[in-house]
Amino acid sequence: MIAAIPAEGRRAKRGAGAEMIKDVSAWTAWEEAGPLREAPDFQRNLRLVQAMYDLARSLGAFPPADAFAGLETDIRMARILNVRGSAGTHCPGA
Repeated sequence: MIAAIPAEGRRAKRGAGAEMIKDVSAWTAWEEAGPLREAPDFQRNLRLVQAMYDLARSLGAFPPADAFAGLETDIRMARILNVRGSAGTHCPGA
């Protein structure tokens, strides 16, 4: 079992003593009352996805110029990764 780490012990060090979390009390308050405590809202998430899609289209990043670019590679990888036949019949002694 992992013991709980006190707030002052949460600060991880990186490089020459730089702290990853500068204000641990603010971080703890955000964790306790932050958006992670909110229930998922499907309609809101759908609006966010639609807004990101519209932005990508307005920037010219979507749809791709060639819709079939990379399709041959995807098909090849699918053929390699998909197993054909019954389980265990390809292994002797199985």
